[in-house]
Amino acid sequence: MPCWKRRRADGDPAVARAVTVRRAVSLLAYLGTADTKKLLEELAKRGPAGDLGRIATAGLMRFQATPR
Repeated sequence: MPCWKRRRADGDPAVARAVTVRRAVSLLAYLGTADTKKLLEELAKRGPAGDLGRIATAGLMRFQATPR
């Protein structure tokens, strides 16, 4: 069974929310527009020590590392 199915199958709303946030940030980094970069920067600044801030910072690093 794939790991993403196991995570969703456990029924924990916090896990489902975390997976959704990670997927959304990955999508923003993948899209690579100026607007998505601004949004990632804003999310990273809001809570740099929290989960969302760390995930957004990682997405921003992927965004910057991808040649455009």
